[in-house]
Amino acid sequence: MKILTKYQEQLKNIIPDGSFVIVNNPQTAKFKYLKEYYKFLHADFPLKSELPTLKEFTQVLEKDHTPASIPKFKKGESKENWIFIIKNKKPIATINFDLLCLAPEVYAGLIIFIHTKKECRGLGLGELLLNLAEDLIKKELLPAQKIKWNLKHLKYIGLFAEINDLKKMADKNKNYKKYQKDNKKLLNFWHKMKFKKIDFNYNQPSFGAGAVPILSLIYKSSATVKSIPQKTLINFLERFTEFTISNKTAARRDPTLNKMEKELKGRKKIKLTNLK
Repeated sequence: MKILTKYQEQLKNIIPDGSFVIVNNPQTAKFKYLKEYYKFLHADFPLKSELPTLKEFTQVLEKDHTPASIPKFKKGESKENWIFIIKNKKPIATINFDLLCLAPEVYAGLIIFIHTKKECRGLGLGELLLNLAEDLIKKELLPAQKIKWNLKHLKYIGLFAEINDLKKMADKNKNYKKYQKDNKKLLNFWHKMKFKKIDFNYNQPSFGAGAVPILSLIYKSSATVKSIPQKTLINFLERFTEFTISNKTAARRDPTLNKMEKELKGRKKIKLTNLK
């Protein structure tokens, strides 16, 4: 893969014996890296609300289930991609991302997780992974969709991701101070990577209506803009809800999604604000 050459050279300057492994098909032998990935992700991840999901996925992999037995892969609904940075045959950093179709011929990237082992942070691995993921989306995934669906035109609007909202965490999470330092570093990271906060009351749909909202939705536009169209945002929220719940019918009835749609009703554009 030609795209990898440039990034491999950059990685060698940071981790001389490091290498990339890309997993974009759960049926390949490379899928084994997910076991190690979810082990260290589950151990390091600060958001308690995400731990049940990580634990469940880890347990499935621990039992040596075949990837095809995992519901989202069995249904053929997932186009997830993982990039691992490997050192001594173990993953030390990874990014998990997907490509969502928001409307006919309109696509957006989704960063699901990006994570670096504590002892390897501050080296620039996260920036390297995010840049590589976006390059793969633009130069590999999008052209593949254009060919698959015989599209004459295809529009890529940018990247979405979730981040810890420091203010919400301070208000709701007793363990806020424990993660405050790391979260500020993460905020600086996303700001450096040109992401902006979407100015509305976001709560991840799959958490349910009664969940404590401690996340914000951020967006890196493919163009220089100060807002995101309401229709585009709602389309993303609907596709993302379908992605998290893996059931289109249930997703449309999700109370958290419905609440966000109600708030956004009547707003033609939603402001993008700086993270710092």
